[in-house]
This record gives sequence, structure tokens and C-alpha cells, in this order.
Amino acid sequence: TLIAFALFIYKLYPEFYKKKVLIGLIVYCASYVVLVLFTPSWVYLGYMLFFNVGALVFGLYSIYVLFLASLKLSEGALLFIAGVVVMMLTLVHDILVQEGFITGTFLVPAAFFFFILMQSLVLAVRFSKSFFRVEELSISLDNTNRDYERFVPKEMLKLLNKEDIIAVKLGDEMRA
Repeated sequence: TLIAFALFIYKLYPEFYKKKVLIGLIVYCASYVVLVLFTPSWVYLGYMLFFNVGALVFGLYSIYVLFLASLKLSEGALLFIAGVVVMMLTLVHDILVQEGFITGTFLVPAAFFFFILMQSLVLAVRFSKSFFRVEELSISLDNTNRDYERFVPKEMLKLLNKEDIIAVKLGDEMRA
């Protein structure tokens, strides 16, 4: 899931996310997967804390990338940061619980729900902005069509057997 999350951020904000970091993360996660697949459980469980710390470092890098995106006013970056920060805080909490430093329950599932909620809000904002943009473009097109009709009346288009001004080609004519 860490790689999928990294690819998700990379696809949303490729101008801020370094490809070398993504490749490094993939190698890092793949090496741990190899460790899990080919070693006894006591070996890879011994490296679990190391892997979790690496996941935290990646999370901090993700927050940095999202912070850069929000400075450039990228759409949805602030909501994305809120979701990632909550995920990071609960991840730290769950690591501390797992390692026995504190007692408590695992909170990542609730944080994941919050993260999905933030992504839903980002999608809703993008959808509403695109809807308003379509409305603006439609009004602009109507105004442009009215302007064309002042210079090329509808009766002229009917004489040329054309639906609109765009269908008229150079050399179209109607002989009387």
C-alpha cells in the first residue's frame, strides 16, 4: 500500500515529487517484501521497526511534496495534507502501540476513513469547479455565436444549406 500511495501522490503532483525518491521507495519496499518472503518470521519481524521508520520518512516527504503543491495553489493540496497528517500521526501512534512503548488501540483504520473523506472532498471540489467552468464556457460560446450572427445572418446560412458558421468553407456560394 505504501507504493500505491506514493504512486498516487506522484500522479497528482508530478512536478513536485522527485522520481528518484519514488524509485528509492519502490526498492526499499521490494527489499522488505523479499525479506518477508524468504526469511523466517523472527528475521523480518526484527526489521519491522526499521521498515516503519522508513514509512514515516516517506510520510514526511509526502507532506513536504504536498506543502510545495499547496504553496503553488494546487487544487486540493490542503485537504490532502490534512488527510496525510492524520494518517502520519495515527501511524506513529500505532507503531508505538505495536512496539509496546504505549498501550492503546490501533487507529490507522479510522485515519484511513478520514483520509478517504478528504479525498472525496477534493474530488467534490474539482467536480464543482469543472461544472462551473463548463457553464462559463457555455455562456462564452453563446456570446460568440451571437456575435457571429451579427455578421453572418441565419438567412445567409440557410441559403448556403449550412447549419452554422463553422460549416461554411472558403468558396461556398449560392447562385441565384
